[in-house]
Amino acid sequence: MKSCTIYSILLIVWCCSLFSGIGYTYPAQSLEGRGFFDSLNVSLEGIWPFTWATEVEGDSLRKLAFLGCGGGVFILDVSDSSNPQVISDKITARDIIRDCYYSYDDQRLYVAAGYDGMQVWSIADPVNPAKILSYETRGPAHGIFALNNYVYVACFDSGLSIVDVSNPNSPYEIGHLTARTRTYKIKVVGDYAYLGEAFGGIFRVINVSNPGAPYEVGYCHPNCSKVDGVEVFGGYAFLACNDGGFKVIDVLDPSNPVVVDTLSTLSLTMGIALSGDRQYAYTAERNAGIRVINISDPTNVYTEGVLSLSPYYVFDVAAYGRTVLAAAAIFAVVNASNPSAPWLIGLNRYPPGNHQVIRTQGNYLYIGTQGSLRILDITDVLNPTEVGVYLLPQRDTNLKGLDVSGNYVFLGRSDGVFQILDITDPTNPRPLGSYSPCGTIEDLVVSGDYCYMVDYNSYDLTIMDISDVNNPTLIATFTLPDYNSSGIMVLGNYAYIANQFDGLYIVDITDPSNPFLVSQFNPGPGFARQLDISGDYCYLTKSPYGVKIIDISNPNNPFLVGEYGTFDSWDVVYREGTIYVTDGTRGVKMADVTDPANPVEIGYYNSSYDSVKFARKLTMNDSFPGYFFVVYYRKGLHIYKNLLYAVEEKKTALDIDGENIITVLPNPASKRVIFNIPPMKGTGFLEIFDSAGRFVRRLTIPENQRQHTEVIWNGRDEKGNKVRSGVYFGKSGGTTVKFLFVR
Repeated sequence: MKSCTIYSILLIVWCCSLFSGIGYTYPAQSLEGRGFFDSLNVSLEGIWPFTWATEVEGDSLRKLAFLGCGGGVFILDVSDSSNPQVISDKITARDIIRDCYYSYDDQRLYVAAGYDGMQVWSIADPVNPAKILSYETRGPAHGIFALNNYVYVACFDSGLSIVDVSNPNSPYEIGHLTARTRTYKIKVVGDYAYLGEAFGGIFRVINVSNPGAPYEVGYCHPNCSKVDGVEVFGGYAFLACNDGGFKVIDVLDPSNPVVVDTLSTLSLTMGIALSGDRQYAYTAERNAGIRVINISDPTNVYTEGVLSLSPYYVFDVAAYGRTVLAAAAIFAVVNASNPSAPWLIGLNRYPPGNHQVIRTQGNYLYIGTQGSLRILDITDVLNPTEVGVYLLPQRDTNLKGLDVSGNYVFLGRSDGVFQILDITDPTNPRPLGSYSPCGTIEDLVVSGDYCYMVDYNSYDLTIMDISDVNNPTLIATFTLPDYNSSGIMVLGNYAYIANQFDGLYIVDITDPSNPFLVSQFNPGPGFARQLDISGDYCYLTKSPYGVKIIDISNPNNPFLVGEYGTFDSWDVVYREGTIYVTDGTRGVKMADVTDPANPVEIGYYNSSYDSVKFARKLTMNDSFPGYFFVVYYRKGLHIYKNLLYAVEEKKTALDIDGENIITVLPNPASKRVIFNIPPMKGTGFLEIFDSAGRFVRRLTIPENQRQHTEVIWNGRDEKGNKVRSGVYFGKSGGTTVKFLFVR
């Protein structure tokens, strides 16, 4: 009962902290510096954010499709509808693409990118789309429409925003209307904007004849949780109403919109489009597929046909003529010329699924997604480029186990298959040997001639002999005390396993064919997910209690020495005295663990909260010092830089001669810092800088000192203010010392 109470309190505190920040804009340090993001000593340098396809628009004249996939938009050529091809991946954002609108008149694509605001792109050259402008909307952009020189944005928790884009170099909000609840989708026809909102599914009619002063003229409740799509024609609005099915609303009298017909659907209705002749509506029904609805009499609509795209979920549809384009996690083209029997013309499985795991070797990143392995070239680390793809047999197979060694990549699949690929040519990964069944593989690691795997849904540690890559052989299956193991590392003769409920297992693998449990240590409440090992310490994520630092110098007797508090810690990597942590619902964090008993947070990059796009796994590459690579479940790959790495590199002494160095005691220090200064001639100064390289304080060194001298700093800046806890640098002449100061 006590633990339940603690969890309840934590949940309440967490929720309050989440919603307290809604509606405010924070500074960001890189990649355009816009949106609801906050950072300290970390910059976002590059992205490859493509995941599930959930939004779609079309250009019927040039036979193009615009497919919103996670945090980017693929452009596809559908001139051969049986073989649609991706021709561009240049449209990207820091947040998930929530909606797109295409204007035929000026060949522009308008993109609603959630917390990253809105974007406008020229599609004159669809292979090389050109960004015209970005704009930081007052709230997360969830729906978008454009008419003349105005862009109408449904801003989720901030209502309707009307942006004047007549001058692309200086867009500005000309009008705004507060939301009744959360605003999802928008359509504009003539002098009226039609808004679909949530929390009871409110449908609103807004007069926008004067874009600078929009006002509501009417509304109704279509009896649903939210309105996910709006189309308007002939005095009627047609709605995709999520759990409320398909609705028709009479809007001939804008002050009194009335529901005139309802059609129940088989699953959540998430998108809507109208046929070219406006005789039919096509709805995206998540699990159930695409529905063809006869709307020739809007007061008496009925279903003519349904096409299942199982196992793919259908999230959105667009249409031209009687052809339907579907964002169904993948991309599909459907012929609906016979309304009672729509049929699938073409399918493109190229869009990645949700990102699950990431590893790196040389100039390449290897990303495991739902349904595929992606290989990205990071020679230009700021502009990652996909060079290779390996599609798994089934799209719904998760690829969570992944490691790279030499010319081989090792895959652990949720369908129980362990697989080896040859990546001698990264552009053409080739399958070699495989073994099944291995259970639901959650993680794996390669060490020497062996691969060690854990299964989330069973008690097993599985060990494979991979000396013959064409014929991997099972040599041991070891039963662990509990199931739900999710992370594994191998160092020396031991395997270290993160178990959700039991914390840390240490298994002796001196003889891989005969493993045995050495010890089990649970450092406290929470769910263990991943871990890293360095020297005598194990860094174990324990959500929602952060990272536990465990002394493993004696594997028979591990014990807790320190902890770094984050809420939803998921993955952790140690490098040179710093741990890098993915904090699931927020982003990434860094902590200095030079003193394992007293970790100090030194940096973070906080993304806006959304439970579907959490930060999942993290990796680092010694060929790219200072950078770390993170995959988000729905936002894809984000590349960050530790700005302290550049600061420290810049401030490090180049030519330190023997004893001619500065030392600091204690380290970490509290209340006061004692610098031991070597002998030097003349009057000197010791300057203190913070972790961002900003000047903090200058201290005088006694004149003509002949021996080591102590200089004391009281933890205050030049103005006498107390400084914050963190990493600092003391510098005099050509020498620098790094230290932690804790208040």
